Amino acid sequence: MLEAIFLIAFVLGLGFIALEIFRKTKISHVIVLVIFGILIGPLFNFVPSGEGSLIRSLAPFMSTLALIFLLFDAGLSLNIREILKEIGKATLFTVVVFFVSSFIGAGTVSLLLGMPLMFSLLVGFIVGGVSSAIVLAMLEGSEINEEIRTMLSIESTLTDILVVVFSLVTLNMMLIPSNNPALASASDPLILLITSLSVSFVMAIIALALWIYVFSRMETHSFSYMLTLAIMLFLYVVAERTGGNGGFAIFLFGIMLGNFGYFEKYFSYLGGLRGELYKLLISEIENFDLQITFFIRTFLFVLTGLLLTFSNVTLPIFGVALIVSLLFIGIRYVVFKLFYPHVDEWTSKFVSVMLPRGLAAIVVVNILPEIVNSFGPSAMKVFTPYIGEMEALTVLVILFSNIFASAGVYLLHRDGEHESSSSSKGNGVVDKEIEELLSETVKEENQDAPKEDMVKGDNDDIVKENNKKVKKKGSKKSSSKKYSKRRRR
Repeated sequence: MLEAIFLIAFVLGLGFIALEIFRKTKISHVIVLVIFGILIGPLFNFVPSGEGSLIRSLAPFMSTLALIFLLFDAGLSLNIREILKEIGKATLFTVVVFFVSSFIGAGTVSLLLGMPLMFSLLVGFIVGGVSSAIVLAMLEGSEINEEIRTMLSIESTLTDILVVVFSLVTLNMMLIPSNNPALASASDPLILLITSLSVSFVMAIIALALWIYVFSRMETHSFSYMLTLAIMLFLYVVAERTGGNGGFAIFLFGIMLGNFGYFEKYFSYLGGLRGELYKLLISEIENFDLQITFFIRTFLFVLTGLLLTFSNVTLPIFGVALIVSLLFIGIRYVVFKLFYPHVDEWTSKFVSVMLPRGLAAIVVVNILPEIVNSFGPSAMKVFTPYIGEMEALTVLVILFSNIFASAGVYLLHRDGEHESSSSSKGNGVVDKEIEELLSETVKEENQDAPKEDMVKGDNDDIVKENNKKVKKKGSKKSSSKKYSKRRRR
């Protein structure tokens, strides 16, 4: 018991330290936490994590909780007005990068490992999107313009949702026929997707109506987050049981709650929430959600390392994970150049290394065995040969993508500072040359014009000539400064 309490305290402390290191150095905290899990689990066996262990039995529960908090937080922080403002290039770039990355990743896995196409596609969707928490932290202090910063923020927020939704929909499409072959012809992908999303949408509206009804009649709001959490858990279970997607329902609930101003008029008959009261409730919910998300995220990253089975990490899987991660960098670079052809090379490289995978991928891959098991023995028989490979591939891609992102950001900022320093030195030389030339020019003009014969008109001519030379050299200096600024960007 004491050892378990000590481990919890140590992991929380390590999570805080890793996050601080990440903020200061841009070395992703995911690398630290996953490697720590590998060290204390499968490598040195300080914490038993094999079949039948407590850790492995807790994994599906922790992953489901993480999924709920991840999607609720993503929906709550999503600003609809900002998304609509940037609906053009930014959203299209996000969708294109996600699907191209997913399909090329799936094709690589299928071609090099011989994995069946649908299983490869599932892996592609799981690792197809970047992590919002990591990308947003890496953007802090980066010298990129506001348009590209907004685009990357939107991409990182939306791809968390795309990863979860398309992975789970693909998984359901695979599981329904394997569980009941008679349903294979009825499981048309488009019909299944529309049905799932429609049920989720209806359940989210009911949950929001319940939330408004309760809070508009409460006298105290001290435990607003606890009641919101209860409604979230209730929503997830009901949506899953009624044929919807629990994760997507939670996401929609978070969006409607975070952008309540757009939906308030439709729920006024339930008893309105006044502006100040609504702001107070949301503020309390966001503060508590931030703390509990940190707790669950930290443990889930460590848990991922604990559950890694070395027997699944073969040389082919290691190589494919490395190739897929490198392909993601190339895909991002090419697609970004297509959408933003006039942006400078430094920014293009920066966008291309913004590829770290994180919580969404970990959540989905950890929850896979539990979902498959819920469909019965026939589904487990189909999936068992591939689940281990899928887990190993996902963990390795997460590690490689975070290593490449951290190294890329460090190298780009180092090169940017070097160029900035070189440009500044160059400007200093130009300034000195201008001063020396002006001094020599004034001396020559003064020598050519005797003092006794100098008249006002001659003085005016000299002044005009000097001004011309100053302007000419000044234009060179200005050009140098502009070039320096472009390089720094």
